Amino acid sequence: MLAEELAPSLTPKLLEKALIVSELKVLPYQLAVYYCLNALASELCQKDEYTIKLADNDHNNIEPYLYLFVNNFENEQWHSAFQSLQKGLRTNETNSYYLQKLQLARKVLKYQGFPSNILNSTAENIALSKYPHYYSKLMSFCPKAAKKSYEWKDLCLTLGLRLENYGDTILATMVGFGIQRDILKHSKIDSEIRLYKDVMKRRDAYMAIRNQFKKRFKPLLDADNRPESFYDLLIKNGQFAVLQHYLKKE
Repeated sequence: MLAEELAPSLTPKLLEKALIVSELKVLPYQLAVYYCLNALASELCQKDEYTIKLADNDHNNIEPYLYLFVNNFENEQWHSAFQSLQKGLRTNETNSYYLQKLQLARKVLKYQGFPSNILNSTAENIALSKYPHYYSKLMSFCPKAAKKSYEWKDLCLTLGLRLENYGDTILATMVGFGIQRDILKHSKIDSEIRLYKDVMKRRDAYMAIRNQFKKRFKPLLDADNRPESFYDLLIKNGQFAVLQHYLKKE
């Protein structure tokens, strides 16, 4: 993760080593998935299907199945795409790995004596690297899939609701709202029109809390102004819960 940002040529070798360190659990597989997005010619990326390995090793988390869904959809493997999303929605966890990567990046940068005045922003940029890739594709693919059949529509609306309610980042939650909005906004069916209005009402309430935080805690919008306690809460509870905590505390 750090190597990819700071020393790209070392990334394949470091990932190969990380993949055999059991203490790191699933994170190296996820990092390999992201690395191979832009390095298909790398020998590392020819060896294995890391998305499948990630799903095998983190089978109770929806995230790997979202990667599989996107990959299947891009290759027009509709049945496999449907099954991937269906399996993902049967899981109990909604972990994008962002918080784990952020925690690890901050820990390593501190250990290396990285300048404290830019440590937080550097760690966040590293953790966010390529994170939007799959989520932007979910926003594009699910509304298209929903037009194929009622089953697809139901599945993608369920995904939108799952991300809205359980996404561990603000991006994941906003994508959840976006998927539901884009599937429902042109519907002429009364029940779906009501659903659309409910989704937009919830989205507006969510955005209002975000905007309140931005107004009241402007210094904290700069990652390098955030205290250690902010990151303790963030890692433990997720992004939106931190905003709520600060607003309640005021």
